[in-house]
Amino acid sequence: MPGEAGEKKAPTGPFPQDALVYYQVFGRREQPVTAEEAFGEIDRALDAMTDVPAEEIAAAKEAFQRLAGDAETFKLTPVTRRENPEFFFELDEDGPGKLMQYGSPPLEASDREIFQQAQTVCGLVYEGAAWPGHQHLELMKRLADVVAQLSEGIVTDFVAHAINGQMIWRAIMAEQSPQAVHHIVWHTVSDDERRSGERGVWIHTHGMGKFALPDLELRRVPQNFQENGASLLVEAAQWLIDNGNVPFATIHPFGYHNTEWMFMPVLDEEEHRDGPVLSLVVPHDNPFEPEKMGEGLFAYGGGVANDEMGPPLEEDDAEIQAAYEQAMETLPAFKQRFEAAAAGHGTDDEELC
Repeated sequence: MPGEAGEKKAPTGPFPQDALVYYQVFGRREQPVTAEEAFGEIDRALDAMTDVPAEEIAAAKEAFQRLAGDAETFKLTPVTRRENPEFFFELDEDGPGKLMQYGSPPLEASDREIFQQAQTVCGLVYEGAAWPGHQHLELMKRLADVVAQLSEGIVTDFVAHAINGQMIWRAIMAEQSPQAVHHIVWHTVSDDERRSGERGVWIHTHGMGKFALPDLELRRVPQNFQENGASLLVEAAQWLIDNGNVPFATIHPFGYHNTEWMFMPVLDEEEHRDGPVLSLVVPHDNPFEPEKMGEGLFAYGGGVANDEMGPPLEEDDAEIQAAYEQAMETLPAFKQRFEAAAAGHGTDDEELC
């Protein structure tokens, strides 16, 4: 899901911003959906699955009971337009509505109608640890789907900064395992939109936090390699979802041509993130100020660019190697700071995302 976010921050709402999973369901029904109603509907749906083994039904019920019973990590909070109109934003005005459409597939007319006629918004928040096999996300998806059905609503994903129209939500609910393209968005920011003054395009994801994984980014991407860059990020995100987090400086091949890329932690110079981020760079390039991004994405795309190759961003190889060696020397200390932030223990380093 592509998008352009400039330097805008995440949308705001009536619920925590640091949740692992954070859905809001905007519904047309005037009466808010309660937790009792939602979990009761799930129980009835599970009981109706006569073709599913009884032990699987029992396990599913136990998982939902565990989720519902932990008030410290799970919250279902409904609000109404009548009592809290400030939590209902317009799709076409500057702010959350526009930002969340940057990364979403175009909304159908019926989606926009539901959103604009919404009388309630139900926040579904999970702030606990990730469950094995991403089961926490599966439970939250099922719960959001039930709330959407009961309230005649559509689901927004505040971790990914996305509004899920009815068509994409059906695809999300039909997936057999999590597909990165359904759960993350990517934003592209050109050099003239950024405070850092860094040249090239910055492409980054939102949404990997739902899997307790770092978001991904590419920096200094030449304009004519944006499509290759977005494709690489989605592929790398899927690999992390399937395989889990990786040690820093891990090198892995991606793409049809098995182009090697290295995962490295990065600083949040744009003050754009709420969690840790990994950057993808060409091995032996400077990981913090990459100079071989165009060369790497050209190879990743099989020697195909979106336009003519254009002026390269690469500089002298000796300078790049020296910068790479210097950056790698700082890695142990950087790793300690990064892991503290990723584990939710906080950090004294205000520059570390």
